[in-house]
Amino acid sequence: MKKRVLITALSLILYCTLTSCSFNAHVEDYDDLEVDNKEDIAIDQAEEFASQEDNESEENDYPENSEDEMITLTYTVKMLENVWESANMENSRFQTSEEFINQVDYYISAISEFVLKENWYEQYPDIPSIEISLQNSVSITTVRRNRIYINLNKLAFEHDLAPIAHEIAHVIVKSSLYRTESLDEGLASYLHERFGDNPTVHTWGIDAHVLANMFFSYYEEEYNTVFSVIGTRDRRQEEYMLGEQFLRQIFYVLSHSFAKYLIDTYGIEDFMKLHDATNSLIDEYYVLYGKSFDEIKSEWHSVILSSPSMSLEEYDSHLEELFDKHNWQWGS
Repeated sequence: MKKRVLITALSLILYCTLTSCSFNAHVEDYDDLEVDNKEDIAIDQAEEFASQEDNESEENDYPENSEDEMITLTYTVKMLENVWESANMENSRFQTSEEFINQVDYYISAISEFVLKENWYEQYPDIPSIEISLQNSVSITTVRRNRIYINLNKLAFEHDLAPIAHEIAHVIVKSSLYRTESLDEGLASYLHERFGDNPTVHTWGIDAHVLANMFFSYYEEEYNTVFSVIGTRDRRQEEYMLGEQFLRQIFYVLSHSFAKYLIDTYGIEDFMKLHDATNSLIDEYYVLYGKSFDEIKSEWHSVILSSPSMSLEEYDSHLEELFDKHNWQWGS
């Protein structure tokens, strides 16, 4: 069977995660961006934006509060007014920058409470400052000590399709030295689905188990290739996450589905312990769930196969309807 790119002409937003010694970057990749080294370009843009922000800001740009008020200040969020004014918000639910910042505050509160990290800001060396900008190419989040720069794709933001909750999840639940990409990205996708006010990237409002079932039905070989590394620390996860588009799509859907299965079945507390584990990850499944890793994966696969089926035609039709609703002229 000839391989078909599932999103076809509608393919819009593909996520991957880059890790370096200086920052974590969550990259949004557009298929129609005809350039090489997209991840390097994204990093360069983020660094350039960070430098611009440093030049425009005073060394201490926190609000001038009394000593008592400063004690309660745990983070700040801002979008420069000229950045907001550069966007065409005709198709967005946000009509003022204040509405947008309030939504970000809600995501921070709701997500941090759910993942049991209400003191998430203590991960940073000082009061975290989240600074949001819009770009015409890729989206990326970078962390420089306590300064967090979120660059959102401008067009996606204008059409209410920017993965804001997904990015906030990465800010609150930072990757560790013992990270596993599938747990990182699966959790962020799950949290966007649970708390976000717009469709989750890659699943686009469709249940993750249903999409995983579709991949298995049509592309069993590719499904099994990615399935084998989900929930592990296998470095092939990075290859699938950053590499060829088709496997990347499967990687994000399966990561989302696995996190959804674990959290909905066993609860968020044990999932967070698994995510933050520093010992053998495979052994940690038995410690937390009383079942071997293979048993957990088998149960998850059974949940996928018992989910409703969806055809490729139904999938494409759903995407057409979704993007038409958001006035995204994907065919132009």
